Amino acid sequence: MFPSYMSRPLVALLFTLAVLAGCAAQTPVPSAADHIPQAILYPTVEQWLDLQQDVADLSKAEVMARLVTVDKSAGVAQLYYFGILNQQLQSYGAWTVARDTFQQLQSNKELPKQQRQLAGLMRQYNQSRINGYARRHELLNQQAQLQKNLNQAEDEKRQLQQKIQALTDVEAAISTRRGD
Repeated sequence: MFPSYMSRPLVALLFTLAVLAGCAAQTPVPSAADHIPQAILYPTVEQWLDLQQDVADLSKAEVMARLVTVDKSAGVAQLYYFGILNQQLQSYGAWTVARDTFQQLQSNKELPKQQRQLAGLMRQYNQSRINGYARRHELLNQQAQLQKNLNQAEDEKRQLQQKIQALTDVEAAISTRRGD
């Protein structure tokens, strides 16, 4: 059956290989595409910065109109867009929303490191705006209290000057009567 020049171990090995090849042909082999994880494409840092520049050129009305159309649940790109739109508004409440949005992006471990770093910078920027607003508000309150204290002190000074003038007038009247 087999040529005599083939040794028995070689024949056994070839038979085993043939059986394994037949088994392997019946088992579906996953393709290379099945093993490739689905890559999620995120915008680049440059694209995010370009978008931020575009938003910086918008008027308040345009920003408000675009905020209404943003779907934050549509992915990180829309969430970033929502953050920069809020950042563009000049209000404390919008800055807190922007800060919280960028915090959410910064915490997203699926984002590339550069995007998380940019989100972290944006979060810090908005937090500094919030802190500056709070500090300014505190200083304005202190200024108002100091102005109130100054006005009260000026009133007291005027009253004291009136009392001193009245005492001077009384003293002058008494001196005039004694001199008579």
